[in-house]
Amino acid sequence: MLLEVAISTINQGLYNIRLQEGVEYLIVHQVTDGREREYQKYTECSFFESSVRYMQSAESGLSVSRNLALSLSQADYIWIMDDDTQLNLTAMRSIRAMLSKHQPDILTLEHSKEPCVYGVHLSPTTIVKGHSYVSALSVSSIDMIVSSKLVIRFDESFGLGARYVSGEEYIFLLDALNKGLRAVKSEVIGSIHIGPSSGAFFYRSDLSIESKFVMFDRAHLKLSWLWSLAFIIKKSLLLFKHSRLGPALSLYLKHYLLSWRK
Repeated sequence: MLLEVAISTINQGLYNIRLQEGVEYLIVHQVTDGREREYQKYTECSFFESSVRYMQSAESGLSVSRNLALSLSQADYIWIMDDDTQLNLTAMRSIRAMLSKHQPDILTLEHSKEPCVYGVHLSPTTIVKGHSYVSALSVSSIDMIVSSKLVIRFDESFGLGARYVSGEEYIFLLDALNKGLRAVKSEVIGSIHIGPSSGAFFYRSDLSIESKFVMFDRAHLKLSWLWSLAFIIKKSLLLFKHSRLGPALSLYLKHYLLSWRK
């Protein structure tokens, strides 16, 4: 069972990458600052292992990068990864066992924000549970291992660098569930990402909040207003703490009143 870790990075983010032994890598590097030769030379010196494939792209957008990685992978499964994340290598045996035993279309793991996770908090289990529309909300892209046989792709209107700055993972998972594909989850900690994720600060801007509403529109169509309202209720304390509950409710009313009038 060949597993390839597909890292997406852009410009100087390349310098964040720290490779780990015994792992097959595909690095998709979006270059928009005109420094192609500099980066190419760096990779030739730093990523000379045969287990690393490096691809430059002139396009931008995280979902665009993920889709390019899915199309280029030569493995049975592709583990979606960011340039500032480290793998929990002690989990690799469990992960490979789950993939071999269950052969899912998508397997999602957990990740830790603590640097001391290596060798701890790891159950050598191969038990998985099926995903639902609700559980898919808690998935980050770095938790996703995807079969190379999948024909679905990330919606390139969503994600960092796109029109809407988040929501691509949720939409991807719901597209899979709606097509009857097998998406399962495990409590095994697969990676370590220190600090908050990019989606943790969704309340900071109107665009970030609006992106959540559009995500639910894309995923749930006529019931999107209900999912968006449930999301605001769930995040109400966080929004209130940062003086963003009022603006979020105003954006909600504006978004759905306009859509209902059309």
